[in-house]
Amino acid sequence: MFIIKLSLIVCLFLGFESAFAKALQAFQVSSNNFEQSLNEALEQADHGAEIIMPEGKFFLNSEVVIIKHGIKLRGQGMGKTILSFKNQKIGAQGVFGSANALEFSDFAVEDSFGNAVKVVSAQSVTFRRLKISWTAGPRRENGAYGLYPVSSRDVLVEDCEVSDSSDAGIYVGQSENIIVRRNKAFHNVAGIEIENSRYADVYENEAFDNTAGILVFNLPNLPVKGGRQTRVFNNHVHDNNLKNFSTPGSIVHLVPDGLGIFIMANSEVEIFENKIINNSLTGVAISHYAVSERKFEDTTYDPMPRRISIRDNTFTKGKFKFFDGTRMNAIIKLLLGFTTPEIIYDGIEDGTYTGGKLADADRICIGKNKTTDGANEVRFGNMHLDNSRWWVPFPGGPGTHDTAPHDCVLQPFPEIKLALAPALPASPVKVSAETIAKICKQKNKGVNWPALEYDCPNLSDYNLFSQKADATQDPQERGFKYNLNNELFTDYAEKDRFIFLPPSTSMKYTENSVLDFPLGTVITKTFSLFLQNPKSEKPVAVETRLLVKRKAGWEAVEYLWDHSKQDAFLFLGGKVESYDILAHGEKPLKIDYAVPNRRQCASCHMTDTIAGTMSPIGPKAKFLNWTFSSNEDGSQENQLVYFARKAFLSGLPKDLKQVPSTAVWSLPESGPLDRRVQAYLEINCAHCHSPKGGARNTGLYLQAELDPKSNSYGYCKRPVAAGLGSGGRLFDFDPQGADKSIVYYRMANDHLEVKMPQLGRSVAHTEALKVVEEWANSLKAKCP
Repeated sequence: MFIIKLSLIVCLFLGFESAFAKALQAFQVSSNNFEQSLNEALEQADHGAEIIMPEGKFFLNSEVVIIKHGIKLRGQGMGKTILSFKNQKIGAQGVFGSANALEFSDFAVEDSFGNAVKVVSAQSVTFRRLKISWTAGPRRENGAYGLYPVSSRDVLVEDCEVSDSSDAGIYVGQSENIIVRRNKAFHNVAGIEIENSRYADVYENEAFDNTAGILVFNLPNLPVKGGRQTRVFNNHVHDNNLKNFSTPGSIVHLVPDGLGIFIMANSEVEIFENKIINNSLTGVAISHYAVSERKFEDTTYDPMPRRISIRDNTFTKGKFKFFDGTRMNAIIKLLLGFTTPEIIYDGIEDGTYTGGKLADADRICIGKNKTTDGANEVRFGNMHLDNSRWWVPFPGGPGTHDTAPHDCVLQPFPEIKLALAPALPASPVKVSAETIAKICKQKNKGVNWPALEYDCPNLSDYNLFSQKADATQDPQERGFKYNLNNELFTDYAEKDRFIFLPPSTSMKYTENSVLDFPLGTVITKTFSLFLQNPKSEKPVAVETRLLVKRKAGWEAVEYLWDHSKQDAFLFLGGKVESYDILAHGEKPLKIDYAVPNRRQCASCHMTDTIAGTMSPIGPKAKFLNWTFSSNEDGSQENQLVYFARKAFLSGLPKDLKQVPSTAVWSLPESGPLDRRVQAYLEINCAHCHSPKGGARNTGLYLQAELDPKSNSYGYCKRPVAAGLGSGGRLFDFDPQGADKSIVYYRMANDHLEVKMPQLGRSVAHTEALKVVEEWANSLKAKCP
């Protein structure tokens, strides 16, 4: 053990910043075996604990995952505690959190393969004095986002420094109640971005040497739309002239360099009292979503910027730059001149060209802005991009410079006030190590049910199987094997699955969700590999994972096999080990097999990130509804009928036609090609890509019941936050073929940021890829 538990901390209430300082524990992470020590601290911590990291530079193999509420992860200073992910082997993020009232402070993150610090579905999250960078400088291969809170509320980002992100340095997406203040953002494509969010204050930041300083965007086809009420004030936005280095296909790739502040399709935005200096294209740009030249089918989306106020800012025009190669840059300069105005507006649908104007409540108001020398007026240009003329080879124009239609004043929006963090859940009552050891070691004829409430040191302590050295057969009474008609792929590992139900209980049938399991249920899954050297005649067990439905909910427990000791031993820290295997017992293959730590199990099994609850993934009626050999005599029987006959399952409809079923991806005779692809994608991807899953913010949902040609399923859907993962492709599923489709590209890739799923595999599932490829190539259409 490398953790030193320090002390109890008195509750403090000093406003939002420390309303969550109700830390019941503090853990000092050791410099020796830093990653192991950090993982142990995060495992042992109760809700509200503080994890204190020492000074030094530490190289991590795996992403840092936090799923307990109120954790405060703190270093010794952004230049003193440095977490480097240059050698990362597991996970796509550097630091990942999915819990309420998280605080991250006083450390640096370098060279993460994906996003540096990402937080999903948090109520109250603070980023304070963090330094994020990629040490090779601005490159397309860098992670997309530095600080990335998404689908959250009451977000505070302050006194941080973020550089080299291939999309946005500080990105707050689909969130509410936001303060971004006193940060430095440079060498990013976008310094700071507020996207599809409501009620944000962005102030006292310095955004410089980015492609664009600050973006305020509202985009279609996302779960949260209607971005509004963002105030951008007292910022120093200067010298944002960096060439765009983002991945083609992303929305930010359309942004021309030389932009200070860019508002797209957002409403109720105030830009005031900023210094907007030396941005070579323009200081402030306001646009309709149509400038992206992307069509959308989202009938609930408003693409029009409304109620925008630009006042009391100070401008200096940057040095003249010719075309930067983007279409947007070319159109702006052709319509408004090569020395473009300090404030530009696309004029789409605003009525100024035809003599009308927006309704008073929706007007774009511009006034009382000045230049740094005070000698010149701030220039304005309206491109009138909805005016189409057949004799001109580009849209819009002629550009006008009349500010009279924008001579108005809007009522200022209120200051953003962050709510106090929510109360912490009660931590479980601590049981002494001696008591746990006694319970784990008690002798039972059958399953040691009391022990399953605890993490026993040996798998055999639970007495789940008749032979302690084998978790692939012979379960004790109340245990039974189950099989899925479609499986999650894990580097060609063979899997043996069992369910153990407490005495006098049964599972309850549910039509579309995971079966309803009684308290005390244990689900085991043993992963085994066919090894090359020496060649194994049967697969060799590597690990056994348990999902236990305890009083606090479903919890994951991990055991690694030591066959010399004929038992598996508790292992919660995670690791990667290389194996030479025989896929399907035949095909030679080298894999880097990843054993997840317990918190990474939640990355998949936290199927409801809104509620923060874990669940099994596979045991749904549709994946269990097929014929298999029963445990008794090998005879064929429908699996659900067998469970019901043995009284393991209650509520099963008598008519199996009423029970959902699914095609089997690998069996052509089981159903049409599209249904087989959907079955595979659901079992492998939909635990995240669902309305409540960890990737819900993407708007890409992969449940088999959805129409495979719908936008929400990815058909002709453009990604929003894919970063390097898009591979320059434009659509999740492009009907022009698999090679143009992002989903196929990510399934075939093994780069940590690119590959999907992000956990559980180091090589591609080539057989499934062929099926997906065949379907995508069969679509033969063109996206609008």
